[in-house]
Amino acid sequence: MIGFYTQNKNTCDQFIAILSDLSVIAYQPNNQYQALIWLSDKAPPKDTPVLNIPFNELPWTRTQWRLFVQKYLIETSRYENSSFIFDSSQRLLTDLISNKSMALTEKETAFLAFLVQAKNHTATREEILEHVWQYSPEAETHTVESHLYALKQKIGTHADKLINAQEGIFRLI
Repeated sequence: MIGFYTQNKNTCDQFIAILSDLSVIAYQPNNQYQALIWLSDKAPPKDTPVLNIPFNELPWTRTQWRLFVQKYLIETSRYENSSFIFDSSQRLLTDLISNKSMALTEKETAFLAFLVQAKNHTATREEILEHVWQYSPEAETHTVESHLYALKQKIGTHADKLINAQEGIFRLI
């Protein structure tokens, strides 16, 4: 999750609205974040990673903000359950049952990272098409299903302990 801080509440509200489907929330001092987007003259809290934003290029467009945050989330996602550890920074999935690590492709990593960041680790086929592949949600394609099938083949017998797909809904277990 990424926090966002600015002294101007209106700017903060606009930013949150732009990124409403990503894991970005307004800054609250008690919360733990992967990083903060800090747009303020005040110094950020100590020991808090602040995202490096080229301020000389501000203001950014909505699309630039979305791409910046989405790229960061994909590159820093981590997920762990009793059977698997997913680390997007290393593009690695470790099966804890068989003690086997698998290198992931760029799209496999982006697909899993999107599910990690999605609310309740659940996303629709349309959301995945739009955010991972930048396709129109109405696109007539089996890209998501094909990539899921290939990923499950790579994972093997324990795939059902990581990801579930039913009726166009994809969920991490």
